[in-house]
Amino acid sequence: MTDAPDLDALIPALAARRSLRAFAPDPLDDAVLRRLFEAARWAPSSGNGQPWRFVLTRSGTPAFDALAGTLRSGNAWAREAPVLLLAVVKTVHDAPGKPERPNRRALLDLGLALQNLLLQATEEGLTGHPMAGFDAVDAAAAVGLPDKHEAVVLVA
Repeated sequence: MTDAPDLDALIPALAARRSLRAFAPDPLDDAVLRRLFEAARWAPSSGNGQPWRFVLTRSGTPAFDALAGTLRSGNAWAREAPVLLLAVVKTVHDAPGKPERPNRRALLDLGLALQNLLLQATEEGLTGHPMAGFDAVDAAAAVGLPDKHEAVVLVA
């Protein structure tokens, strides 16, 4: 065993981040959402490809209801969140003038972007809860994902 970690030495948002299951019904301000997505944009990615995409849905909209309908029963609590965010990856590199090829690092790149988004959410006093407990195929269909894109994680 090692000594207990010194949480005071961590970046505050790292030590404060939680994946809670209870949400205030308050809508999220557009400026806050822009900061969350800007934080994601600054994440490193292989070849600077930024293969992540986020589909934002707000409570009370048909798009939100469609994504909420893909949740597994154990994640029914997420229906109370003001926002459901579908995190998606583009599964290929298709730079102009180059042959298309699989993007083997797309999931890592998405994970880095999502962590930036979650840390910014924590800094904003928000909770973001990523989950795999949803039907990814149905979620992709619900939001009309184009070919060569894959639904990976749902975030409440």
